[in-house]
Amino acid sequence: MKKRLFKIIFRSLGLFLLLVSGFVALMLNPQMLYAKKTSYKQATVYYQDLYPSSFDQSLEQAFELTRKSELCDTSFRFHIFMNDGRSVSPILKKLLGDAFAWGYYNNVVLSGKMDAANQFIELNGRQRHLTRTLAHEMIHDLQARRFGLFHSRPLKNIPLWKWEGYPEYIAYRSSVKDEKKILLDNITRLVSLGDGSWSPVEIDIDEGKSFAGLDYFRWWLMIKYLVDIRQMRYECILEEDIKYNAVLAGMLSWYSTELKSKK
Repeated sequence: MKKRLFKIIFRSLGLFLLLVSGFVALMLNPQMLYAKKTSYKQATVYYQDLYPSSFDQSLEQAFELTRKSELCDTSFRFHIFMNDGRSVSPILKKLLGDAFAWGYYNNVVLSGKMDAANQFIELNGRQRHLTRTLAHEMIHDLQARRFGLFHSRPLKNIPLWKWEGYPEYIAYRSSVKDEKKILLDNITRLVSLGDGSWSPVEIDIDEGKSFAGLDYFRWWLMIKYLVDIRQMRYECILEEDIKYNAVLAGMLSWYSTELKSKK
């Protein structure tokens, strides 16, 4: 009886490990679900139907943004997966929650409905700029590349404001506007929203508008303050024991001083 029970347990454990291994393999290599692929510079793009030629422009602009990051690695190759029919996104949605896209390992998986010609990706009635979304997720890949699996989220307990704020910081860099003015203008918006507000935020970018949740909006500004004003490197922000409330208070104090100096 004990021998039979042991066999059942052993087989069940083996089946469980097999299923987990298969799931991990699918997560790391979603390309097994896609029929077609094409390459553009640092990216291999996987899709089911037709490759939109305007997507090359989105990739080019996203590469330009990532080159502004201290994490930039021009030898790194991104695998990008479109949501144009059968894709891995429904699986990731159940595991990771709803999102415009996910960036992990060397993968960028688009979940929202993409319109490459008009440069946006849509989810739940909200539109986020496509290039900026790609850049955000590419930075997540580069975070994992630089710091390693065991020193990245979710395996390492890094505060979300540090982990998500930096990809937003890179994604929202401007090529035509003064970055300090962008920071000041958006802190003004943040103050007007109030701490208790959960409203979504439309962010002004070079190309028009892009969507962000309030938390991501605040985290972007906090990282922008630390990097642009305090001149901190992102790696130091991760390593040092910098508290959320202290950074937010410091940013708002700097903001008040700047406003007074302009009067």
